This record gives sequence, structure tokens and C-alpha cells, in this order.
Amino acid sequence: MGIKIGNIDASYFKVGSGDCSIYLGDTKLWPTEEPTFTGQYKAIYNDGTTASGNCVGTTTFYPSTVSNKANVVDITVGSCVTNLGGSFDGYNSLSSATLSDSITNCPDSLFANLQNLVNVKLSSGMTSIVANCFYGCSNLINVEIPSSITTI
Repeated sequence: MGIKIGNIDASYFKVGSGDCSIYLGDTKLWPTEEPTFTGQYKAIYNDGTTASGNCVGTTTFYPSTVSNKANVVDITVGSCVTNLGGSFDGYNSLSSATLSDSITNCPDSLFANLQNLVNVKLSSGMTSIVANCFYGCSNLINVEIPSSITTI
């Protein structure tokens, strides 16, 4: 007789074959799959408030257009964006950034001098990391570099 936790059959625990996934029963526990964000951007500020933008007739995201950018601690650029129109200059509180897989370009100095930046997930649509991308990011710990990157 198995153990049930809600709808999860917890009678066995396994680690995926070759992919380092962890399962409880047939439910995948890790890594979790985050839903794809479809807007233009989603920003979380240091006071916990959020802001977002919708894609309206454009596929380029300009980081400079986000209001109060100096207080953004987390930003996700959504799947409707294919190009970045500049760097995250002035995002002084930014600690985490996620770029959707639809982004194909990496502007010069994309995250340069963001001393609070700790985690970055780059787009799998990118093929290169350009000069000074992470220059001055003295607290950067985790960068998810996709296999599509062929030039650094």
C-alpha cells in the first residue's frame, strides 16, 4: 500500500536517468518548470511591488523605459521580446535577471557595473556574450549560460 500526499503517490522516490531530476512518485520535484512569461517584462522592486509591460506591436525591450529602475531587484524579460534595445545601466539594486529564450542579441555591457547582481539566466537564443557583459559585477555568483553560446 502506497503513501498518498494529496494527489501524489509517494510510495517511491527516484532520481531521473541522466538528467538529475528528482521525482516523488511520478511527480517531478526538481528542477521545477517555470511557466513562460509572455509579457514584455516583469519587474519586482525592493519594496515588494511589481510592474509589468505588455508587448504591443514591438518585439524590442528597452530596459531604460522601466520606471524607478534603480529599485528593481528582479527582472524577467518575456517571450514576446526578441531584441534588447540597450543595457540594464542604472539598475543599481538588480540582483536577478532572466532573459527569455526568444532574445537573440546581447548588447555591449548588458549587465556592466551592477554590483548587486547575483543571478542571471541568459537566453538560449543568444550565440555570443559580448565585451564587458558582466564587467564590474563583483557579486555575481550564478550565470546560466545556454549551450547556444559559441563565443564569449
